[in-house]
Amino acid sequence: MQRQPIHFCLLATSFVLLSIGSYPAAGDARAENSTAGSKPVASFDFRNVMKSGQGTTALDGKSSTVGKVTQVDSPFGCAAEFNGKSRISVKSDDRLNFNHAFSAAAWVNGSGARYRTMELAGMRSPNFQVVGDRVYFVTNSDPEVDSYEPPKKGKVRWNSVIWSGVADANLGTWSDKKRTELPLTGLEPKLQVVGDRMYFQYFGNSADGAWQIYTGTSGTDGGNWQATQRTFTTGRYDTEQTRNVQVVGNKVYYAFPMKDKTGKWQLWTATSNLDGSSWKALQETKDGWYGGLIPNFQVSGSKIYYIFVSSASKGKAIKGGYKSKMDVVIASSNLDGSGWHEIRRIHDATWWIISELTVDRGTIYFSLSKGDSKGDAHLWTGSVATDGSAFQEHQRTFGTGNAAPAGVQVVGNRVLYAFSATKQPSKSMLKLGPMGISFWTASTDLNGDHWTQQRQIGGDGDDHLTGYKMLSVVGGKAYYDVNRLHYVKNEGRLARQENGVLAYSGSNVLSKGDSYGIGMSASGSVSGFVNAGEDYLYRGEAPEDTAGAMVEQKLASGWHHVAVTYDGDTLRLYVDGKVARETRYDKKPAANPFPLSIGDGFVGKIARVMLFDRALNQSEVSALAIRQPTSCRPAVGSP
Repeated sequence: MQRQPIHFCLLATSFVLLSIGSYPAAGDARAENSTAGSKPVASFDFRNVMKSGQGTTALDGKSSTVGKVTQVDSPFGCAAEFNGKSRISVKSDDRLNFNHAFSAAAWVNGSGARYRTMELAGMRSPNFQVVGDRVYFVTNSDPEVDSYEPPKKGKVRWNSVIWSGVADANLGTWSDKKRTELPLTGLEPKLQVVGDRMYFQYFGNSADGAWQIYTGTSGTDGGNWQATQRTFTTGRYDTEQTRNVQVVGNKVYYAFPMKDKTGKWQLWTATSNLDGSSWKALQETKDGWYGGLIPNFQVSGSKIYYIFVSSASKGKAIKGGYKSKMDVVIASSNLDGSGWHEIRRIHDATWWIISELTVDRGTIYFSLSKGDSKGDAHLWTGSVATDGSAFQEHQRTFGTGNAAPAGVQVVGNRVLYAFSATKQPSKSMLKLGPMGISFWTASTDLNGDHWTQQRQIGGDGDDHLTGYKMLSVVGGKAYYDVNRLHYVKNEGRLARQENGVLAYSGSNVLSKGDSYGIGMSASGSVSGFVNAGEDYLYRGEAPEDTAGAMVEQKLASGWHHVAVTYDGDTLRLYVDGKVARETRYDKKPAANPFPLSIGDGFVGKIARVMLFDRALNQSEVSALAIRQPTSCRPAVGSP
């Protein structure tokens, strides 16, 4: 059945969303009745892009420019020029959700952005989730710190409060709201967005000063905030942070550390309904001074997988300061917390009391820090099958210095990481002051080979310490959260101030969430992708395949024609009319309500974008890549 066309000009550029098989003459917003299979569903020729647009400008109710987009000439007619902080946003339409096959093509000349940021002054690094063209985040205010030593007597208070907010995908604008008020404090909150709701978990001081676990929910617009105290401890410091919260279907899943009756830290898991009712908590660990601390977990299919720090010696307190040795435990349970099973216990972990994992297609990928004989902490990464087999681990940093465990995400056939490192020895890090901490990204093959790393920022001034989410990749664009630590003199004493940073690098030439698109890295590698991100979180799903598919090729400078085709079985990337990479993949692109974005994070020029609802063949792609010089008419209103 032929779909009805939609006729409109988007942001004064010629974009046409057509019925199947129709294709307008260049610059005209008209549909034809042709049903020839080579016709695009949508095309963009940028013939009338405004000369410059600043901020967010909506022109026809169906589209907008975000940031500065400029019409320029190109060998292929009119092109749109982007500055890494701008994009074209096309209002969502079901006809742009391809439920089986698709092709996308464009002429490009440029690369992805290099580490663009926004800062939240006086705030902790935000935990965040990318949702289409928005980034939702939650954080806490942070007072100045002039000592790392907690008070020896009385309640341990940290006068911080919870804030939540939303930023534009290019981090140019954002808004936030305070969620808690003193004397109730809030620290290290985590969130997940599902549909139009946000779900939270954090810990903080109750009215009597004791530390408790709280959960909460609100609308994505910030309205209808509700928080519930979940624990009722009486000690001075009896609960701690988790690394995440996850919503799957009609349940919310939690994990948190809490001291048992003997004062030892144990790992607890819990579930609730979406409205917070039917809270059920279960103690999972029983032994050790640190039975379980700072858990990170992921729901995958019918199981939950965990990674957390545990004491190496059962029943004994950890001693020795920065030379302490601990274990990192990888475990699993059923969805209701029953069936607890320790998959692997990794020895010689050190004083970084966090570790991270992600699960994809029956394999757990993880990161942690291990200590050397001097007490320095080095980054290690590894993987293990969910049944405990095929364990491997690799040391990634060496020599004097320290590295924090990395955020981990699998995209296609690569494992991506984000971590912080310093050349300072551990003993110097016990003192308040600059530590030379820099922020790095890295990647490997699925088997851990071909490790490559790149410093993004830091190492020679302020400290840049990875935060809580650390890393979230959407196609060719990666997002990060970082703490920027800077130091000032306050009444003669050195004090640490903290700014929460959201950042991104790379770009998507074209994307509809993580469903499909063309990516471009900061180093100039072009990619084609399907389901390459974490939009399953937004849908409240827990798939066993979380990596999607991606194919990538390095480009030389200058203009190139790039095309991505997917036929439901194979994803192919074409460069200048020839197949550059391909990979097998058999999942349909996931539908979403997000806008179609063009030039998101891109620095350079894009011309003649086309979308098809089927996989083009080699000859059809080659025909699109033929260089046919075309002039660009002056923009509307120009002299």
